[in-house]
Amino acid sequence: MKKMNRRWILRQRPVGDVCDDDLQLVEAPLPQPEDGEMLVRNIYLMVAPTNRVWMSQIDQYMAPVALGEVMRGVTMGVVIESRHPDFKPGDIVEGGMAWEEYSVTRTARRVPVAYDLPLHAFASVLGNSGMTAYFGMLDIARPKAGDTIVVSAAAGGVGSIAGQIGKILGCGW
Repeated sequence: MKKMNRRWILRQRPVGDVCDDDLQLVEAPLPQPEDGEMLVRNIYLMVAPTNRVWMSQIDQYMAPVALGEVMRGVTMGVVIESRHPDFKPGDIVEGGMAWEEYSVTRTARRVPVAYDLPLHAFASVLGNSGMTAYFGMLDIARPKAGDTIVVSAAAGGVGSIAGQIGKILGCGW
């Protein structure tokens, strides 16, 4: 029996909040990597506001997810099979893959698991959200102790980390 892949398909464009009918969980044959590709079993899916944008038929920085296609997403997973010269089975990688159990990709970033840190940290504070907050605060905003900072999205992933960086630097809210 062939292994199947579970994937979330965009059925219709959401109107307002995303509803149960907008996405559908389906099974499809397990994808097979070709030369230069790897098969990744996704472990984590990073959900961000851009996921909602990708579902919409509005002008954006990349094409929207087409109706009937698997939902695009940033995932982290383990390489199961590799035909890519830079990756081997067992490597932990992250990148722009999809809302599915298994993805085939040519591009991914190796996650530096050798530091004995929890894997989920690389999906948050040590991942894109953390790096965006870090460089935004330290290279662009450059607050100093005693400054008051205002983070308009402090409840979100990037904003909450930016607020913590400000607190560490001795800034007030």
